Amino acid sequence: MEGIIHTESDSNPANEQIEGKDSSYFHYYAHLQHQQNMLQDFVRTNTYKNAISNLGNVAIKDKIVMDVGSGSGILSYFAVQSGAKRVYAIEASEMADKMQVILSDASSNPQSRNKFLKDKIQIVKNKIEEIEQHLEMVDTIISEPIGVLLVHERMIKMEGIIHTESDSNPANEQIEGKDSSYFHYYAHLQHQQNMLQDFVRTNTYKNAISNLGNVAIKDKIVMDVGSGSGILSYFAVQSGAKRVYAIEASEMADKMQVILSDASSNPQSRNKFLKDKIQIVKNKIEEIEQHLEMVDTIISEPIGVLLVHERMVNKYLKPNGTMAPSLGTICLAPITDSSLWGETMQKARFWQQQNYYSIDLSPLARDAFSEYFTSPVVGCFNPNSIISSLDTITRYDVDFYTISMDQIKHMTVPICWDIKYTGVMHAVAGWFDLEFNLCDQVPVVPSDSSNENQPVALSTGPSSPPTHWQQVRFLLPDPIAVNYGQRILGKLSMIANSHRSYDLHLDINLIEQRIYPTNNTNHIVEVANAGSSNVIRTVKCSWKLQEQIYNYSYNSNDYHYDSKPEALNLYSPESNNLN
Repeated sequence: MEGIIHTESDSNPANEQIEGKDSSYFHYYAHLQHQQNMLQDFVRTNTYKNAISNLGNVAIKDKIVMDVGSGSGILSYFAVQSGAKRVYAIEASEMADKMQVILSDASSNPQSRNKFLKDKIQIVKNKIEEIEQHLEMVDTIISEPIGVLLVHERMIKMEGIIHTESDSNPANEQIEGKDSSYFHYYAHLQHQQNMLQDFVRTNTYKNAISNLGNVAIKDKIVMDVGSGSGILSYFAVQSGAKRVYAIEASEMADKMQVILSDASSNPQSRNKFLKDKIQIVKNKIEEIEQHLEMVDTIISEPIGVLLVHERMVNKYLKPNGTMAPSLGTICLAPITDSSLWGETMQKARFWQQQNYYSIDLSPLARDAFSEYFTSPVVGCFNPNSIISSLDTITRYDVDFYTISMDQIKHMTVPICWDIKYTGVMHAVAGWFDLEFNLCDQVPVVPSDSSNENQPVALSTGPSSPPTHWQQVRFLLPDPIAVNYGQRILGKLSMIANSHRSYDLHLDINLIEQRIYPTNNTNHIVEVANAGSSNVIRTVKCSWKLQEQIYNYSYNSNDYHYDSKPEALNLYSPESNNLN
C-alpha cells in the first residue's frame, strides 16, 4: 500500500476550479503549525484515541477503515494501533504529502519506530465527494468534520447553489479561486475597521489627499486602486474630485455601494456629497476589460508589511499625472531577538517527538523546522535590538511613478550593514516608509508645516508610532555571531509569486573589517585597507512573504528606548564607556 493515490479528478478542470475555490481552506490545513495546534489539544486528541481504542474489538480490529479529512494522520495511526486491517486516509490538502513522509519512513527505515504502520494505510489525495476511482466499501468511518459549531467542515457536496454568469466562466473561476483567500480577507468589515482605526495611516492619507487638492484632486479624474472601504475615494471627493473610479475586486465593493446608494436615495443622508461622484469597478486592476478614461491622479494603498506585498499598475495614469503615494522605501536591518527565535524553535521541536501516543513524529521534524523558519513574523519589536549602525540600515526606494511591472516582479535590495555591537543576529527586520510627492518630485507639504520642504510622509519603523502594518521579522534558521566592527554585505531578492506576494531570498556575507575604536574616544578608525577584508561566514535562506504568522509579545511600554545594550546581551566599546 505504498504511495499516494492521485485521483483522476485531480486533473479534471472542474476539479481545479473547485480546488481553487477552496484554496484558502485547504491551504490552512496544509501547515504543520496548524496541525500542531490540534495535536496539542490534549482533550481532543485523547478523546479520539480513547474512542478508537474502545471501538477496537467491535469496529476497528481486522476491519476496513476510512479516515475522512485525515490531516496529520493521527486518527489513521490510532486505527492501526487498534488493529485495523487497512485504512484509507482521505486528505485533499498538501498534508497528504507530509503524512506520506511518515509512511515512507515506516516502510523503508529499518530503525523506524513506526514500522507497525507498514502496508496498513493508503492515502487518497482528494476530497471525499470527488473520488471517482473505485474504493471498496468500508466497515468504519472515522473523521473530524467539526468546527466551532460542529459542522463548519462538511463531508458531502452541497447542491443547488445558483452561480452568476461570471461565476460560471471556468477561466474566471480558476483565477478568482486562486486569489480567493486574498480577496476574502479584504471583504470583511472587521479587517477594514482595523485599517480605518489606524490613525497614523488614515490621517496621513487624509492629509496627503487634502494637500494635493488644488493641484491634483480638485476638478480632476481620480482612480482609487484597491479601494477597500472606499475611504480614500471619499477623501478625494471631499477635496473636490470631479469623478472617482473606485477599483475593488472583493465583496467590499458591494459594501461600498451601500454607502453610495444611501448618498443617492436617502434625503437625510450625511453622505450626499458623494452623490454621482464615484463609479465602482468590481474587478482587479489588471483584468479590467471595459474602457476607462485616463485619469489625472491615482491614489492607492499598494502596501503590505514590506511595502510591496500588494501590487499596483499605473497604465491609466495620464502623462505628468500624480501618484499618491509617490515613493516607498523598504527598510531592512539586522536584529537580535533571542526570545522570538527560542520560542519559534521550541514550537518546531514538537515534531521531534518519537513517542507521541506511540507514534514517531520525527520524520517530519525537518519539514516543521523549514515551515516555521520560512514564515515571516509580523509584530512590533524593540528598536534597541537593531545591531547595525543606524546610518547603514538598508533603505531601498521604490518610485511609484517610474517602476515597471517587470521591476515590481523581481527586485534586488542591496545590503551593507556595519555592525556596532558584539552579539547574536537572530533575524532581519523589515518595515517601510512612504512619501507623497508630485510627479516632478515637488513635495506635498502640509498646510500648517513650518518646513516648506518637508513632505507628507509615513513611517512604519520600530521607533515611530505603531500602525496596523507593524513590522516584520525574518528569522534566520542559524543565527549569526557578530562582533563589533564587522560588516554584513549581500542582497535580498524579492520575486513575485502566484499568491500576490513574494518569495524572499537572502544572500549575505559576514566580513571582517578590522575596524577598532581609538583609545579613549568613540571614533572608529579603519586599520586595514579594504583589500584585507575577508569573508567569515556566508548565509543563504528564504522566506515566503504570504505565509505570515503573528507575534504580539513586544510591548513598547515594557521597555525604555534609553535602555542599555547589555539588557539585550549586546556589547560595544562605545556603550561600555562609563564617562
